[in-house]
Amino acid sequence: MSKSLSCSSAVMGLSLRAPVEELDGTQLETTRSTSSIVFTCLFTFLLCAWCCIRPNIPSPHDSKLRIWTTKLRILFYFFVSPELVACWSFRRWLEAGKIAEQFKCKTRSPIRLPLILPTDRGWTRRHALFLMMGGFVLTKDGLQMQTVSTRLFQRLVQQNAIDVPTMTTAGIQERSNLHPVLAYLALLQAVSFVVQCLSRVIRGLLITQLEVTTLTMVFSSAIVFTFIRQIPLDVRRPVLIPIRPQFYFDPLAYPTANIAAIRDDFRRENGMYRILKQIAAIDHPPQQYRPYPTLSLRNCLRFLIARPLSTLYWDFGELAVSLQSDELQPEDLRFSIPLFYLPYSGHPPPFSAILPVVCVLGMSVGVVHCLYWSWGHFPSSHARLLWGVSSAITAGFHVVCLIITIITTIIYPLCDLLPSYMVFDMLSLVFTLLCVGFLVASIGPFVVARIILLVESFWCLKSLPQEAFEVIPWTRYIPHLS
Repeated sequence: MSKSLSCSSAVMGLSLRAPVEELDGTQLETTRSTSSIVFTCLFTFLLCAWCCIRPNIPSPHDSKLRIWTTKLRILFYFFVSPELVACWSFRRWLEAGKIAEQFKCKTRSPIRLPLILPTDRGWTRRHALFLMMGGFVLTKDGLQMQTVSTRLFQRLVQQNAIDVPTMTTAGIQERSNLHPVLAYLALLQAVSFVVQCLSRVIRGLLITQLEVTTLTMVFSSAIVFTFIRQIPLDVRRPVLIPIRPQFYFDPLAYPTANIAAIRDDFRRENGMYRILKQIAAIDHPPQQYRPYPTLSLRNCLRFLIARPLSTLYWDFGELAVSLQSDELQPEDLRFSIPLFYLPYSGHPPPFSAILPVVCVLGMSVGVVHCLYWSWGHFPSSHARLLWGVSSAITAGFHVVCLIITIITTIIYPLCDLLPSYMVFDMLSLVFTLLCVGFLVASIGPFVVARIILLVESFWCLKSLPQEAFEVIPWTRYIPHLS
């Protein structure tokens, strides 16, 4: 009897241990770790953002640190306000189409013979985008003068001072450092990430805050890539355009150009010294000799607070409505185009249609974060409250901007039709001042709220339920890196 019990218990033990061992094997295939979540999200977003970060051609005197600083500056606005980057990319794409139409065909003969037809130069939107990013540099007798802006290029072509470059689209694309394999890899990684997140939502599994944030950024990157895909990536060398020998370009005389080049050469070496010299006030009083520097609080605040804030407000204005004037002076150009500079093609952009779409896009991102606040998992009530307040600030900012845009679109044309009365003028002035005051006071909290959402997305990973680590088995067969 005891032998039969021992045999039955041994058989039962084997039958009980087998499913456990099978379960352990399947758990390895249907679970994930926190590190894999972080790696997948970071790799997906950085790969998509890297394909979308296409700054202007740098100056030949710029150091690698300055070039990388420019790229990180664009990456910062991808994190903080991807909808504004999408707005700037769309307006750039729109203006490039208008500029391409201006240079596409040569002008007709002044005799206007019926047999003489305009010759197609082969210019496309890709050529116009290459011009807008500082792809052409003006030369005289072998000396590089300055980067050719769009307005300057128009004047030189009208005066027949230069030959219009006859580059093909393939020649422009060959200057890009984006390999097609990497582009397809970014597309495959983004599609697999979106499919995994949507499948988890359909199956009722929990997705983390970091996945929600990455998902919104991937959709924004897809919109940006749609409009900047014709811009070559990471171009370092422009195309040289010589001036005809009979023309003398007076605004850029040789001494001025040489001095500007020398100043650019020494700007890289003296930049940090100049900043430290302004921050540190070296006192040399006649009675007491103090060779050591003393920190100036006013200069420290100016470099640590005032300058970043002014740059932030200026960049927001550049991304949304382009605050710079269309005519760039030679001292503003040197050998590169400003980062977010957008030329004017002669036709006013449809801000009444662009800005509401941008506001709706930003509002949808805030609404997604607000929805996650209602059903997502948070380690504490304080974390949930902080996420909800930050989401409400980001969504509310775009709601108010949408209302301002709609009111501006309706009121200002109506004021032009009505007779000029002091009451209407005062009301429009008060409304304008209120709008400017709101934007000045709200951009700072909006940026802080977006940064808080990003930081909290990583912080909430420290305590996730078991549901967050479950993986749908069939999603592992989608090609991706994780």
